[in-house]
Amino acid sequence: MQVSTDTAAPVNWTEVYSNSTGDGGMDEISFAARDARYVRMYGTARGTSYGYFCTSLRCTVPLLQAAIRIPAI
Repeated sequence: MQVSTDTAAPVNWTEVYSNSTGDGGMDEISFAARDARYVRMYGTARGTSYGYFCTSLRCTVPLLQAAIRIPAI
């Protein structure tokens, strides 16, 4: 997982979670809170012949920042 704080189209990404031993099954991950405007799953090697499949991605913001609008993906 990578995050970016760029204000326009993101160019600079910071890795916040990495896993090179996935089995292609379902994973639930978390990482320490970070400032971010954009979040992406960056895959480097498929776990199965079907490729990448993400059914859910949830990002939360602290209560004090709840007024921030997160653009739709």
